[in-house]
Amino acid sequence: FSDFQAGHRSFEITGTAPAGQPPKSLSPAPSSAIEVMTGAVLPIGSNCILPVEWYDIESGRAILRDDSVPPSVAAACGYGSLRVTSRARLSVIGTGDELVGIGEKPTLGKIRQTNAPTLAASLQLAGQPAMEITHAPDETESLRTLLQRVFSAADIVVLTGGVSKGRRDLVPDIISELGGEEILHGVAQRPGKPMAVWKVPSGPVVFGLPGNPVSALVCLHRYVIPALRHWSGEVTVRPQLRMVRDDFAKPKGLTLYLPVSDCGDGTAQALPTANSGDFAGLLGSTGFVQVDERFAAHSSARYFPWIA
Repeated sequence: FSDFQAGHRSFEITGTAPAGQPPKSLSPAPSSAIEVMTGAVLPIGSNCILPVEWYDIESGRAILRDDSVPPSVAAACGYGSLRVTSRARLSVIGTGDELVGIGEKPTLGKIRQTNAPTLAASLQLAGQPAMEITHAPDETESLRTLLQRVFSAADIVVLTGGVSKGRRDLVPDIISELGGEEILHGVAQRPGKPMAVWKVPSGPVVFGLPGNPVSALVCLHRYVIPALRHWSGEVTVRPQLRMVRDDFAKPKGLTLYLPVSDCGDGTAQALPTANSGDFAGLLGSTGFVQVDERFAAHSSARYFPWIA
C-alpha cells in the first residue's frame, strides 16, 4: 500500500503464490507484486490485495485501472471479525413553487431546478449515493405528506429551500409538527446562514440547506459530507491553501466561504461569486476556502474541494 501512496500504478509481477504452499516473501523492490491464487497464503510483507478485475497485465506488470486501493491489514493484526455499518439511506429533496425540471423551458417567474441534482451528484462523487431525489412545492399538505413518507425510509435527509424565515418557508414548522428536534438553525457564515439541522425521533437526521445554489453546495461540502464521513468512521484531514491576495470582501462577524481555484502549488486564486444565487459563477473554481474578517494576504486557509 505504501507503493500506491507513493504514486506507483504499475507493479512488476515477481512470482506466484499457489494454494497449499508456504507463504512467499514480497520482494522489497518498489512497485513489485506477487500473483496470488485463490486460497493461497498472502505473501509476507504484503498489506494490499488487488482483485484481478482491477488491473491489466502487460509485459509482466500489473497495470491498475482504478485509482482507489484500500489497505488490508485486519487479518494480519489478529482480527477475525470486524464491526461494520451499512451505508446510510439518503434522500435529497428540493422545494419551491418556482422550480421546473431540468429539461423544461422556464416560463416567466420560473427557474430550472438545479439544487437537488447538483447535491445528489456531489454526494455520489463523495461515495454517498442518494436512494431518492424528489421535489416538493411550497404547499403545506403536500410537503407534510412527502416528508412523512421520506422520514419513514431514510437515515439522512438533505433538503434544500424553504428553511429560512420567510412566510413561505414551511419546512421548519412542518418538521416541528412531525416531532423533529431542532439542533441548530442559522450559522454565522456567508453564504449559507439559514442552514438548519433537525433530528426526527425514530427517524432521520435532516439537513436543511438554503435554496440559493451556492449556499446549498457550500453547506453540503462544509457540513453534510464531513458528517457522513465522520459517522462512517472515516478520518478526514483538511488541506490548507495559501491565499496570495486578500482583496475580497470579508463580512464582519461572519465566517466566509470563498470559491477558489487551486493553483496546484499550494496557493489558491480567489473567485468570488456575485451573490449566493450565482451558480454559474462557480465555473472555474475547484472548491472553497474558509476565512474570516481577520484574514490577511499570504495566510493559509482550510480548503474544501468540490471533489474529494
